[in-house]
Amino acid sequence: MVKISTTAKNAKSSRLSAVHLIFAILLFLLTFSGIGCTQNLSIDDSGRASSTIADPGHLSDILFGNGAAGPYYLSWKPIIQYTEHVSIDNKPVMRGLDYDIDVAGGSVKFAQPVKTGSVIRISYVIVSASAVRNGNAQAGMTSNMNLYEQGGMSLQMVGCLNAVASASGQTPTGVYGLQGTNQLAQGHVDSMLLFSSDLSGSETSSFDTRSAMKLGGSTQMGGLQFNSSYVRVGENFTGAGTYGFQTGTETMNLSAAMPVGTALGFSSTYNRVAGIAAATMGNVNTTTTQKLAYAPSAGSSITVQHMIADTSTAGAAQDTTTDSLAMSQSLGRDVGLKSNFSDCESSVNGSLRNLDVSMAAKGADALNLAADVNRSDSSSAGSTTVQTLNLGATPFSAISFSGSVVKTDSTASGIEIDHNMKMTATASPSVKLELGLVGRNLGVTGEEYGHSAKLTTAPITNTTLSVNFSDLHSDFTGFDQQDGVQLQTKLSPSIKIIGGLGEHFVGCVRSVGKQAGLELSPFAGTTLGGSYTENVTNGALASKVQEYTAASKLLDFLSLTGDYKDRVFVGQDNVDTYNVALAIKTGTIFSINGAYIMNPEDGSGNVQKLNSQKVGLATYFGSFTVSGNYQMQNDLTLGLLHRVTDVGLDFKLNPNSTFSTHYTRQDDLQTTSNETEQYQVGFTQRVASAVNVYVGGKMTTYTQAQVLNPDLTTYEGQANIGVKF
Repeated sequence: MVKISTTAKNAKSSRLSAVHLIFAILLFLLTFSGIGCTQNLSIDDSGRASSTIADPGHLSDILFGNGAAGPYYLSWKPIIQYTEHVSIDNKPVMRGLDYDIDVAGGSVKFAQPVKTGSVIRISYVIVSASAVRNGNAQAGMTSNMNLYEQGGMSLQMVGCLNAVASASGQTPTGVYGLQGTNQLAQGHVDSMLLFSSDLSGSETSSFDTRSAMKLGGSTQMGGLQFNSSYVRVGENFTGAGTYGFQTGTETMNLSAAMPVGTALGFSSTYNRVAGIAAATMGNVNTTTTQKLAYAPSAGSSITVQHMIADTSTAGAAQDTTTDSLAMSQSLGRDVGLKSNFSDCESSVNGSLRNLDVSMAAKGADALNLAADVNRSDSSSAGSTTVQTLNLGATPFSAISFSGSVVKTDSTASGIEIDHNMKMTATASPSVKLELGLVGRNLGVTGEEYGHSAKLTTAPITNTTLSVNFSDLHSDFTGFDQQDGVQLQTKLSPSIKIIGGLGEHFVGCVRSVGKQAGLELSPFAGTTLGGSYTENVTNGALASKVQEYTAASKLLDFLSLTGDYKDRVFVGQDNVDTYNVALAIKTGTIFSINGAYIMNPEDGSGNVQKLNSQKVGLATYFGSFTVSGNYQMQNDLTLGLLHRVTDVGLDFKLNPNSTFSTHYTRQDDLQTTSNETEQYQVGFTQRVASAVNVYVGGKMTTYTQAQVLNPDLTTYEGQANIGVKF
C-alpha cells in the first residue's frame, strides 16, 4: 500500500495545514479523476508509477544508483533523439563524456559507477504512437500529471513518497508541487516548486523551510552546450533524497561542454553550495572543474582533470587543488589496462599523491586474473603501497578455484600480507566439497592462519548430511577450532528429523553442543514439533533448552497455536517462555482472537521478563462493523503495567464509501497513572479497485496522575491517498 498523506496539527498552524489539505485533495482529483489533465496516472505490474502520454510526452524519471555504471532503464522507450537531460545528485552530466544513451532501448550507461543511493534524474521526450513501457525499468514512487501542454511548453503537477522515510520504518511523507518546462529550438528552460508535509508540527517549521525551488536551463550553439541551475531547499524539506537535493542549502551550478570531433571533448563546471539553515549559515563550498577527455577508439581513453575546491565554515577555511590523469586501454578482447594518477594540495592537510595501476585478463579454462598496485604519499600520514592479486579458474565443470593475495606496506603500521584460497568440487548433484585457507602476516607483530572444510551430501533420498571444520591459529587471539555434523531427514511426508553435534575449542576451553528436533504432521491442518539443545563446557553442563510447538486448525472456524520453551542456564535465572493463541471466525458473523505470552524472546534471542494478554472481537450487522481489542502487558523488570483498549464502529454507506469512528485508551501504571485517550472519525472513499482516499480527524488527550492536562491536547486533520499494488 502506497499512501500520500498530509496532516494538520493544532489550531496554531491551521492556515498552512489547510493549504496542505486542499493540495492533497486537489492532487488526488487531478491524478485519479483526470480533471484538467492530459495525462492519466496508472500503476504497472512492477509497481512503478507511469503514465499514458499526450503526443509528444515530456517525462522525468528518478532512479537510484546501485554502485554500477549501468545500464539504468527509463520508464518508456524509444525516446526522441537528443531530448534527454541527465543529472546525478543534482549535478548535470554531459552526453558522450559522462554517459551514453540507447534511445531505442530506453537506457543510460555512465562512464563511471554511480554510487549506491545517488539520485539520477532523467527528463526526456517520447511519442505515444511508438512508445512502449520499458519492462526493465526500476520500481519508483513518483508521478507526473500534465496540467498544460502546447508546443514545447508544459506545466505538470508532481508528487512523490519519501522513500528514505519508508525504508526506515517511518510513515512515508507526501511531497507535492509544480514543474514547468519550455522546450526551445536550441535548449530548454525548466522550473520546479515543491513543498512537503510538516513533520514537527511546530510554529518554526514554516513554508519556506519545508519547500524547495529549482530554476534551470540549457542551450546549445553549434557543438557548444551550456547548462545552468539554481536550487534553494529548506532545512525541513523531506523530499530532498528523492529529488537529489540537499536540505538547508542554496546551490548554483554552471557548466559548459564542447566536443571536438568524435574523439575529443572538453567540459568546465562551476558549483557553489551555501548553507541557509540556522546551523550552517555562512558555510560555503565552491568547486570549479575543467576536464579534457580523449577516446580515439572504443577500448581506449584518456581523461585529464583540474579541480579547485574552496570550503569556508565558521572561523575556518580550506583550499584544495587536485590534478588527475586517467587512462584505459583494451589489449584485445580479454585484456584491459587502467591507470589513474592524482595530485592533491590542501591548505589544511598538505599534499596527497596517489597512483593506481590495474590489469584484468581472461584466459582459457575460465581463467580470470586481476592485479592492482596502489601507492599513496601523504605529507601528514606518510606513504602506503597496496598490491593486490586475484585469481579464479574453473579447469573442469565440477571444480573451481579462487584466491587472492594483498600486501600492504605502510610507514604508519608496517607490512601486512593477507591471503585466502578456496576450492569447490561438485562430484555429483548430491556431493559438494569446499576447502578454504586464510592467512594474515603482520611481520614482527605476529601472524594468524586458518583452514576450513565443508562436505555436503545426500546419501539417500530426502536426507542431507553436512560436516564442517574450521580452525584459526592467531598470535593475537590464540587458538580457535570449530567442527560439527548435522543431519536432516524426512522419513515420510509427515515426519521430519533434525540432529546435530558440534565442538568448539577456544584456548583451553572446550564446548560441546548437541541438537535434536522432531516435526510431525499427524493429520491435515496439524503440526507438532519438539527440539532439545544442550551445551557442555569443559565437561560440565552450561545450558539446555527444550522447546515444544503445536499448531492446529481443529475446525474450519477454529485455529490454535502454542509454544513452550524450558530453559536451564547454570548460574543464571531460569526463565521459561509460554505462548498460546486462539482464533475463531464464523464466516461473516463475528471473529474472536486471543493470546497469552509470558517471557517472550526479542529479535536477538534475549528473554524479556514480561507477560501479555490480548483479546479481540469483531462482529458484523449488515452495513455495521463493531470491533474491540484489549491488551494488558506487565513488565516484571520495571514493575510497569501497560493497558490498551480500542473500540471501533464502521458504517458502510455503499460498497465504495465507509464512515468510521474509533476510541483508544492507553494506561501506564507504575508509581503514578498516565492515560492517553484518542477519539478519531473519518471517511474513506474507494475510487478504483486499488485506490482509496481518506479524510478525517482525531483528538488526543493526556491525563497524568488522574489530572487532565489540557495544554497537551492535540487536534489533527488528515487527508490520505492510498494506492495498493
